Order: sequence, then C-alpha cells, then structure tokens
Amino acid sequence: MKALRVAWKYLLEFWREPQLLGLALGLPVFFVFITAVGYGTAPRLATYPLAMVVEGGLESELPDRLADARYPDGRAVFSVKRLDSAEAMDASLKAQNAVLGMLVRESLVGEPELVVRGDGTAMAFTRASVQLERILAGDTRQAVKLVETPLALIGAASDFELYAPGMIVFAILLLIPQTAMLVGREVREGTMTRLRLSRLGAAEWLGGLTISQMLVAVGQVLLTFAAAAVFGFRCRGSLLLAVGIGLILSLSAIAMGLVVGRFSRSDSDAINVGSVFTMLQVFLSGSFFAMPGSTLLEWRNVPLGLYDVLPATHGNLVLQQVMIGGADLALVWPRLVIMAGLSGVIFGVCWLIFRR
Repeated sequence: MKALRVAWKYLLEFWREPQLLGLALGLPVFFVFITAVGYGTAPRLATYPLAMVVEGGLESELPDRLADARYPDGRAVFSVKRLDSAEAMDASLKAQNAVLGMLVRESLVGEPELVVRGDGTAMAFTRASVQLERILAGDTRQAVKLVETPLALIGAASDFELYAPGMIVFAILLLIPQTAMLVGREVREGTMTRLRLSRLGAAEWLGGLTISQMLVAVGQVLLTFAAAAVFGFRCRGSLLLAVGIGLILSLSAIAMGLVVGRFSRSDSDAINVGSVFTMLQVFLSGSFFAMPGSTLLEWRNVPLGLYDVLPATHGNLVLQQVMIGGADLALVWPRLVIMAGLSGVIFGVCWLIFRR
C-alpha cells in the first residue's frame, strides 16, 4: 500500500511539472518523425554496388560468392563490378559509383589478403559492411560454419520500419535522466530523510517510484508506436508483447536513473549524466543504426557478443523480431530471459546502494 502511495506522489509531480512528462513522451515522437523523413523512402536491404579488384596471378572465389549472396526474399546483396586496378577502384569510390571497394592482393608473407575500402562516415557503407561481415562469417574454411535462420519470412519494407522499434528503446531509455532528476531532487531537498522517518522502507520507496516510471514506459511504447503507425509502420506481432518487453527494459533504465540521481548535485547534473547513459546505450544497442559485432558465446541458439551485456541490445532485437518479423513469445523468450536477468542485476545493485 505504501508503494502505491509513493507511486501516486510521483504521478502527481508529473501532473504539476508537465515538462518532464512532455520531454519523455514528446522527444521520441520527434525522433520518429526524423527517422520517417530520413529513412521512410529508402528501401531496406538494398543491393549495394561493390567494386572488386583481384590482382593478377591470384585466384579467388570471393567475387562469385558476393555476387551470389541473397537476402531471404531472393534479392542480391551486392552488385559486383570487376575492375582492373586499385586506382580504378578508388576512382569508383570517389565518384560514388560504389559503396564498397574490395582488393584481393598478395601479402608480404605470400598469402592472399583482403583490403576493404569505403567512406566510413557514410551510412550506406556501414550497412553494407554489416552485410559483408555476415557473408564472410559463413566461410566454409571455418571449423564451424554460421547458418542463419530468419525468424519470419516477412522483413522490413524500409529502413524506417527497421529502426522504428529502436525509437521505442530510445523512449524507454529516456527514463534514465528523468528518474535521475527526480531522485536527485529528493536527496538534496531532504525528502529522503523525511521518508525514512516515516518508516518507509527502501523497498517500498523503490517500488513506488518504479511503478510510476513503468506507467510512463507504457505510455511511451504506445505513443511511439502510434507515431510510427502514422508514418506507415506496420506491427506484425503482438503489441501487448511489445509493451511487456518495454516494461522489462524499463527496469534497467529506472535502476540506472536511480544510481545517477543518488550521486547528482543538481538537476542539470542528473539530466546531463543520465543523458550520457541514455545515448551510449541507444547507439551501442543498434537502435539508431546497426552495430557490427562478433559472437563470443551462445545460449539457447542465441548468439551473444560484446554489446549484449546491455539490456537495451536485447530489447531492440526482440522488439524488431516481434514488431517486424511477427515473432511470438516462444521464439524470443531466451533473449527476454537474458534481458530480465541483466535488468534484475542492475536493479539489485541499485537496491543495495539505497538500502544503506
């Protein structure tokens, strides 16, 4: 009962200070608009022009492998153009006739080596590089060959559809600076001391604050989805499951906000430091653009890499699988378990800090 009263207290604060709630709900909608303008007409899984040079005297099956690579819907990943020299390849890249340049040459030790060139600041180069890494990971010379199995036959129709679920992740991670500011204010104004004198336990206070922020998270998921739907996004899976994924992810965001707020000296400190935590996770999770990575281990057929230590990475992938691919709980539960475990660990650390 005390936790519900604490939750009601914070909900009243949102009502009295609507700019907080407006920032948490309005900023993701604005980014949905920016994403729709930037990516709405760009076809997803484009066929990327690739300039290829194999130096004289060398034999390579790589050009044929890249030319034969296909997406699940049958379209070619690369349009390979064979050139005679590295200079011609560089000229093609500078003229933007190719997104990627690949040079197969002889190394100093006499072995063939592969050199990849391109504009590292271009989004097309980043996306093409991710596809190239996926293809090269299936090299038959490896002891273990990587075999990919799509979760669904339906894919995103555009880059906007691909990154729309990432906007939901971004929205939920905005709870970090919001929570940090609320908690920091409570500590500085002595409210925490008065709450302790009222025999309110740490678990009850944390529970109340968490409930209020999770209600905000539900609003963020629904409002961001509604904004994406206005621009043509189609949810092929369960929206209720997407809300549940958002609630699990919100636990880690709330916990991080609690820790940041505990050590913030002002509202501006809480917002600035909390925003750093937000943006780092947004970028590293692949919510704004795909992040290349390697598999370090595997659990329940789920490949895990360096960025999978972040709950947001799992949240973004699962939301894509559910909202774009139409996956159900039976397909995504392993990542949900991992995300819930990571969120629980972060929240446990937070509880220990506030228990003192």
